[in-house]
Amino acid sequence: MPFVTKEKTGPATYIINALIDPEEFREELDAVFEEELANITVPGFRKGKAPRKIVEQKYGEKLFYEEAIEGLLDDAVEDAVAESGLKLHLNPYDLEIDTIDKEAGVTFHFTAVTAPEVSVEGYRGLEVKKPIAEVLDSQVEERLLALQRRSARQVTIEDRPAQTGDIATISYEGFKDGVAFEGGTGENYDLTLGSGQFIPGFEGAILGHSVGESFDIDVTFPETYHAAELAGQPVVFHVSLNGLKAEELSALDDDFAKEVGENADTLEELKEEIRAELLGNNEKTAKKVFDENLQKALLEKVDAEISDKLFDQRTERNLELFQQQMQLPLERYLEYTGMEEGEFRAQFFENAMRQVTVELTLSKIAELENLTVSAEEIEAEYQKIADQYEVEVARAKLAVPTEEIETDLKRRAALKLVEENAVIIPDTAEDTDYPLQAAGESQEEVPEAE
Repeated sequence: MPFVTKEKTGPATYIINALIDPEEFREELDAVFEEELANITVPGFRKGKAPRKIVEQKYGEKLFYEEAIEGLLDDAVEDAVAESGLKLHLNPYDLEIDTIDKEAGVTFHFTAVTAPEVSVEGYRGLEVKKPIAEVLDSQVEERLLALQRRSARQVTIEDRPAQTGDIATISYEGFKDGVAFEGGTGENYDLTLGSGQFIPGFEGAILGHSVGESFDIDVTFPETYHAAELAGQPVVFHVSLNGLKAEELSALDDDFAKEVGENADTLEELKEEIRAELLGNNEKTAKKVFDENLQKALLEKVDAEISDKLFDQRTERNLELFQQQMQLPLERYLEYTGMEEGEFRAQFFENAMRQVTVELTLSKIAELENLTVSAEEIEAEYQKIADQYEVEVARAKLAVPTEEIETDLKRRAALKLVEENAVIIPDTAEDTDYPLQAAGESQEEVPEAE
């Protein structure tokens, strides 16, 4: 019998040990020999007429082992799977021959992945946080200021010292233990004071100085600074203040509103335009956060046994899509970002685990709820695909199997059911982990040339 043993090695994953019967193996060897004999030449015999024993003495007894095994292996694997009682979800893989013996047969093993097993309860009535998509007056004021700065003009300052918000044109050179260090030099660099662009203490030390002055700035690099040779180290910068400019903002009035607004004729109308835009952005962000929280809450109700092979396959597919979107080989992207490939793939694997588990869970809910899809819905989906890729519907049907469309639509219906039955918990801006209008974070840098 082909099947010998099966051993579970992971979720929905087994190693099947199997055997090609010795009699079958010998019969296949005989058949291969008879087929190949006509091509064999042995000195002293006419081509194709040498006795088998003589052929095996000259070329070795194992001459046709590989061909014989190839002729039997597919059926042997199929029989082993059937006799194991397992219902495979993927084709067998990682097959290896263990032993070959004319008297004992051929032993081999392979990996088998069974269908995922998913159970889910309590998917109705999930408590899910959703940020409140409100717009604060301060957010409107921030946007107004950004619009003012976009149209601001720079004026030269000559009659006062540097203040926060000024644009200082500086030349500088940094020294550690009296020796200039790499990356610490710049000429006529424009630095907005108070922007937090440079390391702590640097920008503040320029305040109060006037154009034409040269001075030293003593600072210490943060312990977490990315350059290990400078992290936590005291240094001194020789600085010259070459110029000083300030932004002159446009007045906030109706004329300004007409200039920068889409349909605003007054400043109040401009504020309402801004408020509506921010609200739309916040609602999109709130929906995205809600969707993420819904998935997390749903996954807490799931008990699943899924082979890592499915996660690996999705990881590779996602990586291929990522590289297509970036139009960059993975190796080049990792080189640019400085990331390790293992760390990068681990992130994709974790995301793949979530994607696959959510999809299988939604399919299970669709099954439990007896959700169905009409022919009209399937046809409409094909039309959407055709419109998206600007092809004929018939072409879309050739590219995407109907079963795939039906499965996707059922999953969407299941997700909609879960969402409609969820209990939404309003999440204030103070409580949420996802600020809707977060300010940009500053990044510490070594002052360096442009």
